[in-house]
Amino acid sequence: MRAARNLLAVLVASTATAATLPELTGTWLVVDRVERTDYAAFRDLRVAYRVELRQEGVWLFGSGEKCAENGRPLRAAERTPISIAGTVSGGAATARWVETGRRRESEGTFAWRLVADDEARGGFTSTVAGAAGRSTLVRADDNPGGCARATRATQRARRPR
Repeated sequence: MRAARNLLAVLVASTATAATLPELTGTWLVVDRVERTDYAAFRDLRVAYRVELRQEGVWLFGSGEKCAENGRPLRAAERTPISIAGTVSGGAATARWVETGRRRESEGTFAWRLVADDEARGGFTSTVAGAAGRSTLVRADDNPGGCARATRATQRARRPR
C-alpha cells in the first residue's frame, strides 16, 4: 500500500510538472553564434538550423538540417542533418545534438531559457574546434523570411556593444 501511495504521489507530481511546461512542439530555427573556438576562422560564425521539435512531457526530440551560414542560405547539397534529444524543465530546455556532416559527425549541447512563447536564448557547445557561444531558438512560423533572415535578425539583435 505504501508503494502504491508513493507511485501515486510521483504520478501526480509529474502530471503537475508537465502541465506547467512550455510547449516546444513545432518548427523552430536554431541560430548559433560562435564566440569561443580553437580555430580562429570560426569565430563570429553564425549557423542556422531549421528543426522540427516534438515534446512529450519533459522529453524533447527533434531533427532538421543546417540551412544558413552567416546569413547565406545553403544550397541543398551543402545542408547537413541534425538530430536533437533532451529535456524540458520549467522555462528551460537542455539537449544533446548530433550533426552528420559530409566528412565527419559532430556533437554538442544546447541550453535554452524561454524568454517568450516563441523565443528562447542560451548557449551551445560543439566538438568542432571546441566551439561554444550563444544560441537562439525562434519559432519558424514567426519568421516567414526563413533561415537566412532569422540569422541576420539574430545577429543585429545580439551584436556586442
